[in-house]
Amino acid sequence: MRQTLSIFAFAAVLPFACGKEKPPTDAPATDTAGAVAATDDGAAAAEPDAPKTWSTMGWDDKKQHMMNEVTPTMAALFQGVSAEHYAEFNCVTCHGPGAKEGKFKMPSDSLPKLPANGDFAALMEAKPEVMQFMAEQVVPQMATLVDMPAYDPETNTGFGCYGCHQSQ
Repeated sequence: MRQTLSIFAFAAVLPFACGKEKPPTDAPATDTAGAVAATDDGAAAAEPDAPKTWSTMGWDDKKQHMMNEVTPTMAALFQGVSAEHYAEFNCVTCHGPGAKEGKFKMPSDSLPKLPANGDFAALMEAKPEVMQFMAEQVVPQMATLVDMPAYDPETNTGFGCYGCHQSQ
């Protein structure tokens, strides 16, 4: 089981995890409270005292959220399956070795590539425990942590496998 899960090492998701990478130049500006400032097209900005969500967080808030919420929550999930294999669950676990240099691009090229077009039949047959773990625990928890609905195949929207994994 440990080797099976290492094949699908979870990509903790998002490009703002932990470290030194600078926010992308197209990241929304934030005020001193971390609320999103008005956009160039005049869209309404989040109120400074409004609850922060992933989509309204600035770079530093996302980094803190990844370190304080995402990493410990996901580490507990993975360590529950294999405490030994995931004993050192950190940014590199999901973002790959580039995280050491502050590179957090997702989906991660260091995670196993998944079949294109969501054709998971062969994986379901070969690795049912991993697929069940990812579908029933990892995806819903990660979606919650980044304030998104879990992937819905009927609408093709939400957070799903390809948020972390690249396709073949």
